[in-house]
This record gives sequence, C-alpha cells and structure tokens, in this order.
Amino acid sequence: MGLEVDIKKKIGKFELNVKFDADSRSHIGILGASGCGKSMTLKCIAGIVKPDEGRIVLNGKVLFDSKKKINLPPQKRKVGYLFQNYALFPNMNVEKNIAIGIRDSKNDGKDSKSNTIGFNNDNQNDKNNDTENDIENNSKNNCKNDSKSNSKKITNSSRKQEIVKALVVKFHLQGLEERYPSELSGGQQQRVALARMLANEPDIIMLDEPFSALDSFLKEELQREMYNIMKEYEGEVLMVSHSRDEVFKLTEKLVIMDNGKIVTYNETKKIFENPEYIEAAKLTGCKNISKAIKIGDYQIHATEWNVILNTAQKVPDNISFVGIRAHHIEITNDFNGINNNNNSINNCNNSNNSNSSNNSNNSNSSNNSNNSNSSNNSNSSNNSNSSNITNNSDSCINQLSITVVEMSEQPFDTNYIVKNSIGSSGEIWIKVSNTNIGVIDPFEDIKSIELPPEKLLLLI
Repeated sequence: MGLEVDIKKKIGKFELNVKFDADSRSHIGILGASGCGKSMTLKCIAGIVKPDEGRIVLNGKVLFDSKKKINLPPQKRKVGYLFQNYALFPNMNVEKNIAIGIRDSKNDGKDSKSNTIGFNNDNQNDKNNDTENDIENNSKNNCKNDSKSNSKKITNSSRKQEIVKALVVKFHLQGLEERYPSELSGGQQQRVALARMLANEPDIIMLDEPFSALDSFLKEELQREMYNIMKEYEGEVLMVSHSRDEVFKLTEKLVIMDNGKIVTYNETKKIFENPEYIEAAKLTGCKNISKAIKIGDYQIHATEWNVILNTAQKVPDNISFVGIRAHHIEITNDFNGINNNNNSINNCNNSNNSNSSNNSNNSNSSNNSNNSNSSNNSNSSNNSNSSNITNNSDSCINQLSITVVEMSEQPFDTNYIVKNSIGSSGEIWIKVSNTNIGVIDPFEDIKSIELPPEKLLLLI
C-alpha cells in the first residue's frame, strides 16, 4: 500500500508533471526552488486542485483517476494538510480550532446527522400505526430515542473534549486554550495547526514549508518535536521544503523537483552523497560546480577552474559538470605543482593511457612495474601500474595553487572565495571551522588547496 502519484496539471505556461510512489509509513521530502510545483503537488493530493490527468492512490483508495472520472472531495480523502500560514480560524480559540478537526465517530456521525435535521430512527413506524395504542407506543419509543440521541450527543461531546485535552498536553498548549490565533506566537499557532490536523486522524500528513516563518531557535525546537511526532505517526508523511537541512533531518526519501518535473527520487542520504544531476547538487547545497570534460576513466578537466582532476569514481561518458562541497576542500599550503592545467598530470590515474601504451609497445609487465615510480624516465610517466590506480585512487591528490578573492567570517566558521592562481573564470568556495583554521591572514597565508578525489561529485 502507500501513496501513488502520477499526475499532470497545466496552469498558463507552467506544467506540472510528477510521478512517484511511497511505501506505507514512509517519510518523503520534496525539495525544490520557489515556483517549481512543490505546493501544487500537495494541493492535488489533498483535492484542493484538480489535476488535468493522471491518478492518485492512497493506501489502496483511489483519490483521483481522470480515466475513471474519480475525484474525491477533500473531506473524503482523510488527508492532513498543514498550510504555510497554518489557516487557523481567527474567530475561534485554541480549543475550538482543535475540536473542529475531530471527526465524529462512525455511529455518532449517523445519529448526529439525523438529529440535526430533526428526525430520529423510528419515525418510519408512525406511517403504519393507526390505533391509539400504537400512537401511545410510538410516543414512548420516541421519548426513549430522544434520550438515546441526547446521550450520544453527550458521549460525542465528551469524546471530543478528551481528544482536545490530550492534544493540548501533547503539543504543550496548556494555559492557551482560551486564546485566539492573533494572541499566539508563530510557534504556538503552528502547534495548534498540527494538533487540529492530527485530531482528524488522517491517513497521510502533508507539511507545506512548516518551519519557514520561525526563528532559528524555535525552528530547532519544533523540528525535534516534529521528528518525534513523525516517528509515532503510523501513516505516510509528505513534507515540502526549500531547506536542505530540514529534509535531511526529517525525511527518509527525497524528491528533487525543478520546473514542474522530478529530477531525481531516491533515499535522502544517497542524494546528498551523490546527487548525480546538477539541479540536485545545487538544491542540496553544493556551491562549487564547474563544467567538466572527460579525459580518461578516472580523470576530468574542470574547465571553469582550469585544472585537471583525478576522480575516485569512474567518469561517465555523459558527464557535463563536476562539483565539490565547500566543507570538503582542504587547505594544504604545500603545493607541489601537481594538477595545474599547465603542469604535468598526476600519474596515479592514467590507467587507460598506461594500459594502451603497454599493449602497443608489448612491454614486459615487470619492467613497467619497476619503472612506474621513476621520475627521470619519461616513458615511465605513462606506464604506471593499473592495479595501483584501481585500488589506491583515494591516495591520488588534486592540488591547486590559489589566490584568495574574498572572505566572510561567520560565528562558527569562515567562508573563503578563491581562484586558480594561474587564472580561471570560476570561483571556488571553501568553508572552514574557526576552531580549525586559527588566527591567520587568509590573503597571505592560504596558498593552495586540495580537492579530494573521493569527494568530487560527477554530474550530468
């Protein structure tokens, strides 16, 4: 079971075209820039917006199917939706805002409906009774039914009160029960909205930018609370955000969206470790991205940084970009001339060239092995042992002589913007913890950096 979404919706020039599914009890994040269709996707699932075509299924229940002309109204979908502005009723206090989200129990709901319109269940008996005795009996029955109806009203009311009290405690709203939304802080309003949403016992919870309006301290507190709520909740959770930190903390799988379409969908941590696509790399916080050209199976030319780079991963034929996260770059200051575009290429990743050279010259493998580390023999530069390349690629370094262009000191770390000292069109961001860097003059003291091959992101 779980959630299945395959829909299209066109609004003006914008076209939403998304397809994904989630297992039962999955916590799914949707990450994307503003206007990419994240909130529109939630509204289609909730029944607020009708897709042009497609199908939405939740736990085996078809919510929308354009071919079968099924489109359940929002109140029949059992979807909990937390809006960005929380959508609390301004004329209701906290208790009433929560209570309005509680569904009547199945039996109470039927009785409540009949009582509302002024009928009770045994009125059909009146049609067939003509005698005074029958009328008297019916009168007695009606009195009993009225008593039962009133009892059920009381029971339903008591049930709602108990649920409200439990949710007030769960969301730390004690003492705020009589306050109105205008008298609450942003965090308190969010807790009321969450309580009302869960009071409805939804099959899925959908959160639309739930922490966007909160200060950093309160955001951290509510994220912890949300994490605990999501752990206890037995249904699916779908959270929209443009914050990579939020989706990393709170979701197990991640949808990356761009311009109405899904770029990639995978486990959250796997996407952060290897985004594969340039859009995913940018949205997960990678600031350092350069156009790249494949040179060999484990070597690329980062054209915007003007440097040849060795890679730990095998380079795909369709590579277009290379990236590296700012905190993965190391300051070395022991530059030895390796890997500048105008210098010799590091031997350790020249496996393809070494193999082809060996085959064409029919060289003895043992001689090649003996010559692989000889710095004076020009042929040995092209004849390094391929087994060392495969097994020890992470020992190959990518150094770059740099010039610091700009620095920005933060409370706990410092950002440096640097460029290749021999010239380049692109800049490189470095993030260093203030406890690690110490007191230095970056414009004088930072001369070279290292880009670890295993940290490079090969992007298409």
